[in-house]
Amino acid sequence: MLAFIVRRIITTIPVMAFVALFVFSLLYIAPGDPAAVIAGDQASPADVERIRASLGLDRPYLVRFGEWFFRVLQGDLGTSIFTSLPVTQLIAQRIEPTLSLMVLTLILAVSIAVPLGVVAAWKAGTWVDRAVVGFAVLGFSVPVFVIGYLLAYTFALKLDWVPVQGYTPIAQGLWPWFKNLILPAITLGTVYIALIARITRATMLDVLHQDYIRTARSKGAAHTSILFLHALK
Repeated sequence: MLAFIVRRIITTIPVMAFVALFVFSLLYIAPGDPAAVIAGDQASPADVERIRASLGLDRPYLVRFGEWFFRVLQGDLGTSIFTSLPVTQLIAQRIEPTLSLMVLTLILAVSIAVPLGVVAAWKAGTWVDRAVVGFAVLGFSVPVFVIGYLLAYTFALKLDWVPVQGYTPIAQGLWPWFKNLILPAITLGTVYIALIARITRATMLDVLHQDYIRTARSKGAAHTSILFLHALK
């Protein structure tokens, strides 16, 4: 396994280098002058040339790409032209909200979808099964931004249970952190809930038709015992 992981990492290096060269080339051949955009409409040609020189835009293409690629390998992603702050600092400011939203979304999706899929398979053919399947189809069909608007309008604007926007670091309290992330997590997790629920239902249906499940039923085992002690394993 370790050798496989190492090989996969090594094979991604030339792919990433090619993608970087391709994107850098697109930016190079794209119309427009970044220096003129930064300088503004009232800037003189001298100001534009000064900005172009400070950004290294007057250098040859391969020289610019080599310098940029070498700095990236050292962890230097440059400075934002909008905030004048290092790009690494801007990324670091957004790591905690991004990871928090990702982890909470995954926890909600798995904790909701797996029980839904199990119950749907257990109650196959009943209204419970049809309701779960209908929810899964609805979760795939409705766009994420529509779900987000509906949740924000209902729970944030009308009921005023959670904030409309913003983020509270987890160091300032678990409940404020959770209140700011619950709506985005549910919005993003709806698709995953629908997907995992359908996969769990299909897998559980296959398991419930196995020979050892029929044997347990023939011995008079309770439904809960069959479901939790045999099928869920």
